[in-house]
Amino acid sequence: MDASVRVIPDNEVSILLLDISGNFSRDVVRCLATSHRGRIHVLAPASSLTQYTGLAKFHVLHGRPDSDASIMAAVDAVRQESGTRVLLATDEPATVFVARNHARLTTEWQLGPVPTVDAFNTVVNRANLTRHLANFDLPQPRTEYGYTAGEVLAAAARIGYPLLLKPVRSPGGGAGIRRADSEIELRAVLAEGLPDVGVMVQSYVKGNDLDAALLCHNGEVLACTIYQPAVPSSKLYVAARAIQFFHDPEILNMLKRFMASLNYSGIANIDLRRSAVDGRVLLLEVNARFW
Repeated sequence: MDASVRVIPDNEVSILLLDISGNFSRDVVRCLATSHRGRIHVLAPASSLTQYTGLAKFHVLHGRPDSDASIMAAVDAVRQESGTRVLLATDEPATVFVARNHARLTTEWQLGPVPTVDAFNTVVNRANLTRHLANFDLPQPRTEYGYTAGEVLAAAARIGYPLLLKPVRSPGGGAGIRRADSEIELRAVLAEGLPDVGVMVQSYVKGNDLDAALLCHNGEVLACTIYQPAVPSSKLYVAARAIQFFHDPEILNMLKRFMASLNYSGIANIDLRRSAVDGRVLLLEVNARFW
């Protein structure tokens, strides 16, 4: 090693976790606190303040959470106050903020890896993701898009029942997912109205849920964990209360193909489903965040 290069001890490295929604940095802080000896800072809305007592220095994110200028000003203020130089996005709004402003941020920060804006928009939008998976012949349930009630009913007739209606953009926690086992049930759901952006109509796959968490750089999978529920949640479409990790080379190879097709960088949490009929593992959706 060059004698002029100084390796900075871990206890001298401070990290800023950017959590624009305020929903995801708590668990990241808890994980970091078990091994990282440097200072942890969190920039998040004031509503998250009580989550970090004793584990991290909390900074309130003021202003509009959808304004890049407002967020940039808050990030710069933390850097000037604390001297922190490592920035890690913990939720999807923070991830796309870093992606949009990558060139500007790299002048002052060491950044955790993030996808490009195009890759981000591909994975978090279910309509875009469905098209991408089809283009690269990656396994997924049969899925169509419907903007009107008539289009949804026509898609359902082609796909068959049971089926799921899903928001085009997932709000997290299974919110907005509805199951219909017949046309009568589907019409009852449609009578409640459709979102302005339409919905995804997806065949229901009888089987069991799987998940994978990945760290990638330019399409290469650097680290991957695959897991399944050990203690399922009592609520539908919600994360398990306890999980069991396992190794599956076929799933890993499929995930590598998927990430390479996107040239993906950063963190991704991927929902999968193993069919009880033929054992195939299908890609369902991607969250561009830790959980």
